[in-house]
Amino acid sequence: ETSLAIELASEILEKTGLVERSGQGVDKIFSITLSEGKAAPDYSKSGLLQVSLSIYSNVIDKAFHIFINQYQMSDKEPKLGVEQIMTLHRIRNGRFQLLNNQIVQQLESQGLIIRSSGNSMRYLLHNVFYELENQSQRIGKRYLISEVEAVALKLQGNSFKIGDLEDGLSDILNRNQIKYLLKKLQEDAIIETEGIASGMRYLLKKEFNDLRGDLLVETILKKLNNDFNSPKRQ
Repeated sequence: ETSLAIELASEILEKTGLVERSGQGVDKIFSITLSEGKAAPDYSKSGLLQVSLSIYSNVIDKAFHIFINQYQMSDKEPKLGVEQIMTLHRIRNGRFQLLNNQIVQQLESQGLIIRSSGNSMRYLLHNVFYELENQSQRIGKRYLISEVEAVALKLQGNSFKIGDLEDGLSDILNRNQIKYLLKKLQEDAIIETEGIASGMRYLLKKEFNDLRGDLLVETILKKLNNDFNSPKRQ
């Protein structure tokens, strides 16, 4: 059913003059969204009588977007087309079945992919991508995004003693890591404390009181990123 839905979408795009050949528009939609670090378009809700296409706006793979964009903006040739971008995305996600050998050889000659050691049928993106991926998971040298997210979600609408936080975050952080993270987040005006000594509790600053979930995390990460990129921190 999904393949039929894609064919119907392709036919519609072709008849409206938006594409030069059947299937080209769908390929372009995929390559553009993937190269922007967004999730692949979703046809799963399509049926025999209608095509339902969901395109997501959230960037979920910032490193892949930067990796593609850096190459496209460089003076290197040839530039990446639809098939090259989709092949890179498959390799990035460890999907090596049905790869076009000619495209793979081209990407290898361009230095965008390398063969996985000991396995001639598997490939990795160039090391530059993994360096970008590591950077995208951090804010400066102080924070791992996943750790900030965990603390923010734990504290949303609540205040906790250090022991309570330790119990709730023990699967990803030990006590010393939690203490370090709380200290830095307090310095950067994300959290504050109330009470003293053994009665001290940690809570988010009042500006975050009405935020929950993804919006809370996004707002905190944006504030931290802005602070770290400000001239005072350079």
